[in-house]
Amino acid sequence: LLVWSIASGIGLNILSDMRSVVKLTYNNAVPCMQRSRSNLAAHLSGRLFYISVAYVWPFFVFPIWKALIWSFVPNAIFSMCFMLNSQINHMVGPCIDASSKNFYKHQIVTAQNFGNDSRLCYYFSGGLNYQIEHHLFPTIN
Repeated sequence: LLVWSIASGIGLNILSDMRSVVKLTYNNAVPCMQRSRSNLAAHLSGRLFYISVAYVWPFFVFPIWKALIWSFVPNAIFSMCFMLNSQINHMVGPCIDASSKNFYKHQIVTAQNFGNDSRLCYYFSGGLNYQIEHHLFPTIN
């Protein structure tokens, strides 16, 4: 549970993002385009703003116990929801051990869509209930 509660805020939003900026690939699989200087500056400024607001600012304006709650509880809740959604898509029966050397086929056999007719699933997952499409076209937000 601890890993799940910090995976999104710290792992995906900060560490994986910085790794993708340096290596120009996301998860060592999806290629990223080289950023222009202005785009990279804007991107890094946005990340610095996120870290400042989420993890630094609360300690200047709240007592320590409120700052800890402000900093970690919303990120933990979001992260748990995100990890639950991603596990629903990847850690089920045929998807667990599936693989293919063909990139597109691999994306299809290792992910599954769920709740396609449910607005709740769509909004709760941010549209990630369409995992196959998300994996086939990873740069489309």
